[in-house]
Amino acid sequence: MDDRADWDDLRERRMAEPGAAEAYEAARIAFELGQTARELRERAGRLVLRRRDALVANRRIPPAAPVLVSATLAPGTTSAPGYPSAT
Repeated sequence: MDDRADWDDLRERRMAEPGAAEAYEAARIAFELGQTARELRERAGRLVLRRRDALVANRRIPPAAPVLVSATLAPGTTSAPGYPSAT
């Protein structure tokens, strides 16, 4: 018996167990929710970076900017391009 047939057999047996369909559906929903949350975090991160870059480019940097800029930096970096170190 090949590997594919083994997995198909295992899946059939597992899905025949009581509650398996409900558990599968709950896992699918949780996975999709996680994907959506990640997508939103990535979009928000890009927006923050665009705002930071616009502030730096226009030199319209508010007094609290060093903290805000340092919060948006990639791990291991100490300053944004064109902006002095935030530390």
